[in-house]
Amino acid sequence: MAPYYNVNGKFRLQFDTGPLIHKLLREAIHTISKESFGSLSIAMLISCEEQLRSIFNKITKSEGDVLIEDSQYDQARIRSLIRQAFLPIRDYKEKVEILSCQASLLQIERLTSPVADNTDYYPSQKDVKEIVDWDANPKDKALTPDQLALIEQLKAQGLDVSGIMPQKDPHPERSQTYHYLPYRFDSPFERNFLKEILPIINGKNLEVYFNGDDNLTEFRIKCFKRSGAHWSYLGYYFPDFLLIRRNAQGEIHQIAIIETKGEGFAAKFADKRKFMETEFVKKNNERFGYNRFEFLYLEDTLTKEQRQQKTLHTIQNFFTE
Repeated sequence: MAPYYNVNGKFRLQFDTGPLIHKLLREAIHTISKESFGSLSIAMLISCEEQLRSIFNKITKSEGDVLIEDSQYDQARIRSLIRQAFLPIRDYKEKVEILSCQASLLQIERLTSPVADNTDYYPSQKDVKEIVDWDANPKDKALTPDQLALIEQLKAQGLDVSGIMPQKDPHPERSQTYHYLPYRFDSPFERNFLKEILPIINGKNLEVYFNGDDNLTEFRIKCFKRSGAHWSYLGYYFPDFLLIRRNAQGEIHQIAIIETKGEGFAAKFADKRKFMETEFVKKNNERFGYNRFEFLYLEDTLTKEQRQQKTLHTIQNFFTE
């Protein structure tokens, strides 16, 4: 600033905006570099200081003895355009690959016996003991003619033979479920669904397994959300149940992935549900060349009858090959 007298002889100050523009410009250069997250250095910007000064002369204004940014201009947008002028135009292409992988339904090294018998676990401790005993020593085996003859002799002698006679299996479902015992459910809805589906698959060449314990299973699905031409990662999805059918060689041939979801969690699961229904099933079935996967979503807003009908409909229409 330099003093001078006007024609009326009154003392005034002449305001030189040059130094203030310089200071404001340097502050803006520092901000532009900072906002580029290291991709644009201060030295690169200063090398074009004259061009930048011309821009900032137009987007600043003075108020009294103070120089400020002119609010009629979008300062952040201008800084962005300046950064774009220094940086090359970038684009990227996505490469989508479908990779084969295998997963175990049970990481047995992580399996520990529960310390309590409560409603979170199913079946009960009593039923677990019966199932394990029957697995080790089935008591419903058919007897040979010689064994039957021996039993008749024992009966004739008045001896009790009830302990060696074939017995009815108290847990026939054990051949179609329980890859470990007991299951630990997060909600009564999961437990009730297992109870509902076992009678439905009784006598069918189907097996159902609980997969909802992410500490024990390796069967998990990476989910993605499509936005235009790009994909964003949503995270892992651990299906609640797997309903499977094996081929003549005992290999898994078809899998129906079943999700039981409470109404309060439905919105949070919506994107993963869409991925399963529109991408996962389609792409995997195309890859295998047949309907290997199906996805069934069951919400607790459905009645028991509605859930059973949807489950039965999936079984009748999917497990047909």
